[in-house]
Amino acid sequence: MPPRLTENAALPPMPNDREAIEGLRRKLGFRAWHRGTSEADLLIGSFADQFLTWFGAEELRQFERLLEEDDPVIDDWITGRQRVPKEHDNRVMRLLRRFYVAISTSPPYGSAQRSAGLSRVMEKLVVLADNPPCRWSAVQT
Repeated sequence: MPPRLTENAALPPMPNDREAIEGLRRKLGFRAWHRGTSEADLLIGSFADQFLTWFGAEELRQFERLLEEDDPVIDDWITGRQRVPKEHDNRVMRLLRRFYVAISTSPPYGSAQRSAGLSRVMEKLVVLADNPPCRWSAVQT
């Protein structure tokens, strides 16, 4: 396993050339599907399959940092059992949390209804990740 990145660690610069970024996408896709638990593999790997090709440099960096965390910790953040720390409260985490809700509440795998609706759900997830709704706790004084 690669060394864990910390919040204060100096990150190597993002590669600018297309070939290097595609290589990073492949590496992150592999890591997403090889987490250590089948549940995490399925959730995070499926998420990566849906979104990695659309991620820009910043989202790739956010996803790379997220993959450094342990599966139970990520699971707690996704399900809302624990508050997402500031360093991971970003667009990728919002997409992942909404992806989890979408697949948790969708019709059974293989159904025509599921197949037709998932692409629309993914489009909505991207919009919602960019424009998160106001939280009640943030509004209270």
